[in-house]
Amino acid sequence: MSKFLTIILFSVCCVLCVSAQYRVLGFEGGDTIELGIAEKKGGKIVFPKNIDKYTTVELVPTSPRYADIKMHLLALQKAFVDKSTERIALQQRYIIEQLDFATLYYSPIYIDYLLSWISSYSFTATSTFDFEQNLRSDVVATLSRLLLDKQKEIASTVAKDMILFAYQHRFTLAAGDILRYMQGVESDFVERHKELRYSIDFNQLQTNRVATKLVGLPDSDLANCLILFFSSSDPQSRRTIEQIILQYAQLQERGIRIISIAADTDIESYQTYSKLLPWTDKLCDFYGEKGENFSQYGVLYLPSMFLTDAKGNIIKGSADFNKIFAK
Repeated sequence: MSKFLTIILFSVCCVLCVSAQYRVLGFEGGDTIELGIAEKKGGKIVFPKNIDKYTTVELVPTSPRYADIKMHLLALQKAFVDKSTERIALQQRYIIEQLDFATLYYSPIYIDYLLSWISSYSFTATSTFDFEQNLRSDVVATLSRLLLDKQKEIASTVAKDMILFAYQHRFTLAAGDILRYMQGVESDFVERHKELRYSIDFNQLQTNRVATKLVGLPDSDLANCLILFFSSSDPQSRRTIEQIILQYAQLQERGIRIISIAADTDIESYQTYSKLLPWTDKLCDFYGEKGENFSQYGVLYLPSMFLTDAKGNIIKGSADFNKIFAK
């Protein structure tokens, strides 16, 4: 076998597999070629003889679990073609209640399955709002099952991928709800999956949109403002506020007004922390992230910041203070 041969072996699946056989896939340019069956004998994998010319080979477990998952994916896709909402709904229930995500994740159909899952709601939903509500509800129910089954890492990865796919297809309400659910489970969820940061920033950046009037702020003029959404109990929020305080004098010189909106629900702790903030405009309705201001600005992550121009239009939005003022 060529010393340049790279073997991509799904090791976790090897533990899960009932069978000791693997389909061998070779890659030649953009083509995937079926090379035969590899078998595990005496602790070693014996490959077919015709794979030496391939620089990359992938082993796919031929386990009953994988075969079952693939069968359900094909059933879902056939239901699309037939436009059978009943069969699509049946496959959705299978995903939520039974799908073995551990086996799916280490298989070549993982991405295809997730995308087909998202697409399925376009057949069963009656409106865009219904689509997002159903997607959000079913994904959260699925993640809850995985967490109860002590599959936290799989749940975290599936959640990350579903959020990214939802963002890419502009289903930001569903993405935001899934994100908030996972943040409640893992406080460092976004930090662990840093690729989410770009999507959060992208969806919060709504240029040429007039900044919405803030509930609790008598002044409706939001020109040249840095609008900050935060929580005093959130470590990342605190670090961001420390950055703002350090540059507060410079921000004042530039004519930038700071307005902070807290997601706190405890009056005493908020009042204690807010005394550290040197600016005047400090809002908190003690409804947490369910507050009206959070909803109106579509806040998905704490901290979140929006910068406005001289006309009160949002020109930048980000979860990162440095990105807000980057040229």
